[in-house]
Amino acid sequence: MPGPNVAVVGAGAVGCYYGGMLARAGTRVTLIGRARHVEAINRNGLLFKSGDVEERISIAATTDMAVLGGARLVLFCVKSLDTDEAARAMAPHLAHDAVVLSLQNGVDNVERIRSYVKNQVMPVIVYTAVQMPAAGRLEHTGGGSLVIGQTDWTPRRIANVRMTGGPSITVGLRDESGPGTVVELFEEQGAPYGWKGSA
Repeated sequence: MPGPNVAVVGAGAVGCYYGGMLARAGTRVTLIGRARHVEAINRNGLLFKSGDVEERISIAATTDMAVLGGARLVLFCVKSLDTDEAARAMAPHLAHDAVVLSLQNGVDNVERIRSYVKNQVMPVIVYTAVQMPAAGRLEHTGGGSLVIGQTDWTPRRIANVRMTGGPSITVGLRDESGPGTVVELFEEQGAPYGWKGSA
């Protein structure tokens, strides 16, 4: 069985929110997390509540890092205290061309992840309010956008990831326009995200 297109390492509130939104939009996602969350999600789906809206999102979940072999985009969402342990466990399973996005609090997580993997690792700032009051249950109370940090790697490979009805994504990159360029992923009439930029 082929691995996922996107894998989420750390199926807590942040990981389940972005993983769930991607899965809801039709992207193949696998959550990697603790057994109690994994069991609840595999049994009942991810229960997603935002305002007055409540739905169950069908999404794969596992405790096994081996599924990372098929992922080309990895959302790394563990607590900062668990960064080294999770990065060490993740390293032998990553595809050589997988990109890792660190959606974590803290200032040195990217450097710590890079000490275990050779892949491109990018910092991400998250603007969302989410919590998991019970196993497999996610409550979203605000926000949802994120900013992918500036890097020498051009992020255009993420352009085919769709997040219909979900958070906006802003990407900073270095190109011929200089380091001040901001490129924003957006969706237009159901088509995959395109690009619009400003210097």
